[in-house]
Amino acid sequence: KGKRSPYFEDERRIRMAEAFLQARREPWLLLIHLVDTHCCSEDREEPIRLPDRNVGRLVRFLRDTGQLERTAILVYSDHTPRWGTLGRIPMILVVPGEAGGESVATNVQLADVAPTILELSGIARPEWMSGHSLLRVGDVSRTRPIFSLVELGTNGLVGPEMKVVEDATAPLYGAASAAAIVCEEWVKLTFAANEFDRGVIAGHTAPCGGASRQEGLTLILEDHLRANEYPVP
Repeated sequence: KGKRSPYFEDERRIRMAEAFLQARREPWLLLIHLVDTHCCSEDREEPIRLPDRNVGRLVRFLRDTGQLERTAILVYSDHTPRWGTLGRIPMILVVPGEAGGESVATNVQLADVAPTILELSGIARPEWMSGHSLLRVGDVSRTRPIFSLVELGTNGLVGPEMKVVEDATAPLYGAASAAAIVCEEWVKLTFAANEFDRGVIAGHTAPCGGASRQEGLTLILEDHLRANEYPVP
């Protein structure tokens, strides 16, 4: 436990990113998947509090090469330390020329990343694309439901830390469960057991408060799954 093939080390990824940023003409788009924070922390109760030093290294590189003031930076995670999506995860957006330090109360999601990048690039969002630009998150209702497949089903190891879902066919496409979040409340459906779990996101910074929405949230999740041809109880 805690060992990783050198192919997956973030040091290698950062070197490749620096080479890309040095060689490419503007405009450019670069996505970096950093994984060092995954090592040895899967059983931790709390997330690693220190920021990823590699993010800072890239910011310094952009500053030293004169690109920082022209570069939008979006830092986010796709899951919590325990590989779930029912807890708080970081999403930080820095836009050139914009004042920083503003927090939003509305729940945001990874589906918002692509519309944000398109707006920053001056490209219209396609009609089929879900999500909302984070540049206009003030226009989004605080009670917008956030949907997710919270974990994969059975998978098999096919290489150094590479896995493939063994049953990725309809109707579940390899998913073990699905969830919906509104404000600080969540509902989760485990497909194999046909059972719902309900709870509240710990440490939510802007809870909506008031009466519980979980009964209505269950119906929202069921309707969403049916619309996308997933089975529901």
